Amino acid sequence: MASQRPLKAWLLALATTAGLLGVAQVASAEDLPVALQAVLLKKVLNYDRTLAQKKLKLAVVHKASEASAAEVVKAFEEVGITSEVVTLAKLPGASATVAYLVADATTPEAQAACKSAGILAVGGVEATADSGLVAVAVTKRADGRPGIVINLPAVQASGHDLSSDLLKLARVVH
Repeated sequence: MASQRPLKAWLLALATTAGLLGVAQVASAEDLPVALQAVLLKKVLNYDRTLAQKKLKLAVVHKASEASAAEVVKAFEEVGITSEVVTLAKLPGASATVAYLVADATTPEAQAACKSAGILAVGGVEATADSGLVAVAVTKRADGRPGIVINLPAVQASGHDLSSDLLKLARVVH
């Protein structure tokens, strides 16, 4: 089981490196760059006990923004996670265990599809985790550092189980 100390040290090093390299420049005031989101989500998914028993199959879900989905796929490939682009309409039939919801696919319809299929919905906008549209969001905190927001009811509804070591480091919505 992963311990809390290495993840804290890793997040601190990542935040420092991102600041030094200028990676912390964002598309909007709330979002981290997609490449940084991929790095953080890869680390976060290591703390999903459900994925220890299942193979990670990542679907990048979009409604009409295929270019945005392709950018996300590329970012995950660069950190060693193979993913496939799936339209929102095809999400219910996807064989994914985790779905990264591109902004235009972050909808109650996607939330319901993920819940019914046991897919952990993740994204990069804090408000979507606060509302439960995604279970996990990696975001930029007010101080500019990367942060993790976990909507515990959404995690549980998807049938996933996140380590308490991760929960201690995240802002948890109950």
